[in-house]
Amino acid sequence: MLNLVYKLFTSKGVTVNTLLTNKIINKLSNIRKMSDKEMRIETTFGQIAVKVWGNESQHKLKLLCVHGWQDNAGTFDRLLPLLDLQSMYVLAVDLPGHGFSSHLPEGGLYTDLTWVIELKRIVDHLKWTKFSMLGHSMGANASLHFALLFPDLVERVITIDTVKPAVFPVTEHASRLAKDIDNFLTLEERNQRLKKDHEFVFTYDRAISALKVAHSAIGTLTAEGAACLLKRATKIKRQPSGETGYVFTRDYRLQNVINRKTDGESLKHYLSGIKCELLIVNAKSGLFTDRELQKVFIEMYADKCPKFEYLEVDGDHYVHLTRPYDVAPHIKRFLSPAIDELKATN
Repeated sequence: MLNLVYKLFTSKGVTVNTLLTNKIINKLSNIRKMSDKEMRIETTFGQIAVKVWGNESQHKLKLLCVHGWQDNAGTFDRLLPLLDLQSMYVLAVDLPGHGFSSHLPEGGLYTDLTWVIELKRIVDHLKWTKFSMLGHSMGANASLHFALLFPDLVERVITIDTVKPAVFPVTEHASRLAKDIDNFLTLEERNQRLKKDHEFVFTYDRAISALKVAHSAIGTLTAEGAACLLKRATKIKRQPSGETGYVFTRDYRLQNVINRKTDGESLKHYLSGIKCELLIVNAKSGLFTDRELQKVFIEMYADKCPKFEYLEVDGDHYVHLTRPYDVAPHIKRFLSPAIDELKATN
């Protein structure tokens, strides 16, 4: 660890003070102690991997974190240490096909409902009866969907750079679904072919670059952010030369998740049933730009939710990874009343 920190600073032309370096290492060590725990939940197709932060207690706020499309639980590694983890029990999930979780079996179909089903499986396993949810992008949509379907379980939802799922004109629903099905079958065939042929092995630097390029269509992923994802996105493969190789493990079928197709008015009617507290942290240079339609949903949430806040911060779609210090204070403030209430019962 010391060598890693030293290289990080000296590569940028900074003279490293030993005392300062040790302080940084101690801070990193404290974070690792809070986040090195893992949980595995058995499913009919394998297991769901969960990264655990903190220790469970009836006097701590329970938070279930759900990552975005083709990411993993590592997406929250820079954000969560900035929250009040001493007063929280946080589980960050690897959704099926992502991270350390199992892939769906051959013939299995990834849909937006897949995420909700597996989240319910996790909650049932944990026997949680009241908890909060934090989601980014696809994980935010899954959290909103879950909260709508199970209002007695979810007390509050926090979404990052997501106001609502994508909507499409009714006239496009059939053609879009047909295209999704064709794409899924093509990817399924590719997935099988890659399993039979050979694995693509990357050096560490090339793996980081590959992650950054793969995410560049929807945001800017820094090397530090990519490193957070890489830990759970790959498996280690030793090369004949003795060098360490990295093989990406996510399911290729995830490139075409089949989501429900709906129009704006139908979705608004559907999501109007959300009854929990809601905080939306949007990035000013985020992924979704249909501002007028977003405004309609923001006004609807403000009317329906018992507590609602909407705010924008500088950054793009990966703002929680690239600028966590800008996001964390708003989440801490939003959760603070609930945390204080739980502490008062101790």
